[in-house]
Amino acid sequence: ALPSAVLLGVAALANWHATYTSVTSQPNSPVINHPTAWTSLAPHLSNTNVAAGPARLATIVLACCCALAVRRRWLAQAETAEGGSWPPSLLADVLWWAALALALRSFFEPVMVSYYPWPVLAVALIPAATLRWIRLVAASVLAGGLTAAAQGSSHSVWVWWVPLVIGLAGMLALSRPRVGHAADRSTELTPTASPETV
Repeated sequence: ALPSAVLLGVAALANWHATYTSVTSQPNSPVINHPTAWTSLAPHLSNTNVAAGPARLATIVLACCCALAVRRRWLAQAETAEGGSWPPSLLADVLWWAALALALRSFFEPVMVSYYPWPVLAVALIPAATLRWIRLVAASVLAGGLTAAAQGSSHSVWVWWVPLVIGLAGMLALSRPRVGHAADRSTELTPTASPETV
């Protein structure tokens, strides 16, 4: 967050009014793009546009709260790791939380664009790859389906946004690392060791 804050601060020093207006308004068109359940709650601007800035700022705050909530556990696990490296289970957990933070935009954005879910799908597939094959295959199929569905042209909240959000929630559920099964995660997608090597 620090580099972003510094760059935003430099822009604000150069032109406070324009920077403030850009950050707090961020107009988006529900006529051109896809409206969501939050469109009617967003401040309405001219030319049928709505201000996406307030919802985006709230989503950023919520993502930072997620990071603070899990930071303590991550630090405790990282300190116990051998050689100072993160164990695979911790890395999978961090990536899952990153996917959740990215998904918050799709969950709470007043106007959506087709490519907004892509970062969530890309990051969520990584922890899914550390789980059982069936979950990886299911997550991959769901990611492909959501990518295709996001290209739809419907402007109906129930036809486009709601199924997309349900699919993203399903993707997060499929890729969620199981608590307390770190040893299983490291061996489930690898060949079974022979008795001699055990």
